[in-house]
Amino acid sequence: MKKITLFAALASVLFVSCSDDDNNNAQPVGGTWVLTKIVLPDNIAYDANGDGVISENHLDETSCFDTTSIIFGASNTAVFTGHCLSESDGPELTSYIQQGSNVTFSYASTPTYNRTATYVLNGNTLTATLNYESDDYVPGYGNFADTSIFLYGATLTYTKM
Repeated sequence: MKKITLFAALASVLFVSCSDDDNNNAQPVGGTWVLTKIVLPDNIAYDANGDGVISENHLDETSCFDTTSIIFGASNTAVFTGHCLSESDGPELTSYIQQGSNVTFSYASTPTYNRTATYVLNGNTLTATLNYESDDYVPGYGNFADTSIFLYGATLTYTKM
């Protein structure tokens, strides 16, 4: 009887100590998020719009991203809006998976443009470092003076509205 009681006590301790508590209570990502910061690798600052003011936040240097946002909808869908570095300036529908504080997007706007990106949710900010090269700048979108800008390695920060 002592062995059964000891075994039951040990089993209950193991059951409690092995619970899954790996950040499952992260807040849901739903809603609208607006792009508030773009920082290039090594915090490179420059004057992209030629106004004489140098900035590390490249949103200060162009109006190109003024309407960039992510809207999270039902059924794990999200809409990216306000793209200015691609030929399509319309909204882009994608799917996402949220696992704790990680939000991973998978999207394919054309058969050859298949990408995934993982963002990290921390309170009211959603941040990602892009690990792929952006499309070439398309004249007519925003007011870049430097048309060779790429976002490879850039850190994007979105803020929840």
